[in-house]
Amino acid sequence: MSGEGVEEVIQVPETREDESLKPEAQFSETNGDLSKENAELDANLSSDDAHDKLLQTVTELKFENEVLKSQLESFKNFQSENDVPSQQTNVSGKETKFSADVKELHDRIESLSRELDEEKQTRVAAEEALKHLREVYTEADAKAQDLSGKLAEVYTIDHGAAQKKLDQEIKEREEKYNELDSKFNRLHKRAKQRIQEVQKEKDDLEARLREVNETLEQASSQQSGLQQELERTRQQANEALKAMDAERQQLRSANNKFRDNIEELRRSMQPKEDAIEALQQSILEKDQMLEDLQGLLQLADEKRQASLAEAAAKHQKNIESLEAQLADALSDRSKATETISSMQ
Repeated sequence: MSGEGVEEVIQVPETREDESLKPEAQFSETNGDLSKENAELDANLSSDDAHDKLLQTVTELKFENEVLKSQLESFKNFQSENDVPSQQTNVSGKETKFSADVKELHDRIESLSRELDEEKQTRVAAEEALKHLREVYTEADAKAQDLSGKLAEVYTIDHGAAQKKLDQEIKEREEKYNELDSKFNRLHKRAKQRIQEVQKEKDDLEARLREVNETLEQASSQQSGLQQELERTRQQANEALKAMDAERQQLRSANNKFRDNIEELRRSMQPKEDAIEALQQSILEKDQMLEDLQGLLQLADEKRQASLAEAAAKHQKNIESLEAQLADALSDRSKATETISSMQ
């Protein structure tokens, strides 16, 4: 990776010499090369951080290796002190497992050591490339100053072109002003046409107003005719009111007759109303008895609920006592199991 960066940096001065006739392009390419060089410097700094992390990882793995070795030695000592076949089998299995872990750690340490050597070589190559980049950077700075002078010369050459460009802009503005003048003329024509349309609408409204006035005159003449018709209708209404008064007198006399008949019916209905009141009183008494019975039923229900709650509480207490006895039995059983295992 560092070798490719060095080759790219070495090719930069040749490109600049070939493109000396294009100062602006050369200046942009110089900036691009400098950004590439800065990126390579950042990569070298990140490689230093990776190198430190690898060293820390190797140190931690070595410490874990030492811990595993000490545990393996303790298991070997434990195996030599105890001759029970089952214990030997367990220790041999654990020893095999720890030996596999130790082998895996050795492999990781070797791979990390190889990576560390590669990082060291990369770091040396990056330092050499950094020295070369610093030399190229000083050379690029000198050439940038040279390019600034050339850009000033190019500016003096382009002054005539700028004058032509200014004339072109003036011509474009005149064309734009002519276009705006034509647009203004079109707008003036449209406004004149709109004024004519508004005048026509005004004439139409005046004609409609005359028609409305004529309609109002016709309506006033019709109103006078309706007024006469209303007078005739009022006379007819007065005659009808007189006839209604006569009918009212007849209805009043008939109403008095009906009132007398109602009084007679009321007197005949009085015994029946007394009987109905007696029945209502008996119904009220029965309702009171029913309410008393409902109260007794509610009291009985409450007593039943209380007895059920008391029975449930007793049942819960019995369950809790049985659970406590069961827990004691389980603890006694576990103690007996521990005693048996210790005796074995």
